[in-house]
Amino acid sequence: RQHLGGHAAAAGSRAVSPTVSPAQSQDVPAQARADVPPAHDGVSTWELAAGVRELAVVLDDIAASIVAAFLPLPDELDLRGLFAILQTAGTSIVVPRVKGEALEFVMYDAEQTRLGRFGINEPTGDQTRSLDQCAAVLVPALACDAAGHRLGRGGGYYDRALTGIGAHVWKVGCVIDANLWPAGEVPVEPHDVVLDAVLTPERLLVLREPSSPRS
Repeated sequence: RQHLGGHAAAAGSRAVSPTVSPAQSQDVPAQARADVPPAHDGVSTWELAAGVRELAVVLDDIAASIVAAFLPLPDELDLRGLFAILQTAGTSIVVPRVKGEALEFVMYDAEQTRLGRFGINEPTGDQTRSLDQCAAVLVPALACDAAGHRLGRGGGYYDRALTGIGAHVWKVGCVIDANLWPAGEVPVEPHDVVLDAVLTPERLLVLREPSSPRS
């Protein structure tokens, strides 16, 4: 696994402020989102690239019984190939649907999804799980930096979902390679939750090693 130092030294620099004052808090993240280069079509072709295969090995090593993931928008990593590998190994997958201002995580069945509120496929089943029951949660992002900070789409759904979950849940941001930025270049807000790892198609950047699920 590639750890923090190696990628941070290799990454180029960007002109995005890493700290946000209250007066700037509405403007800096929005500007950072505008600076994110769009992902090209065909993100799904990377679903079993080197970084994703490495993540599958890690999740197998820790005997993950439940993993929270996501059904992608067109510009997000399509990890459904990973779903198949994990499910074959006996790991259950849960994916989110919007419920009010929160995310509810539901057991994934490819035959039980529908287009949801934000144009994202959502599960229609009734078997829900809390994130605290998961060994890992895979989180979509517009960009992440090598310190584990995540730039989302601005709705705050994942910020709310990740707040307060136990340290045993391994939090993994998922971005394309170009949107893994050097440490300190994603603007940080007080409510942000720091990630434990960042996944791109070609690498798994580990900031904190995962723990085995609770017995």
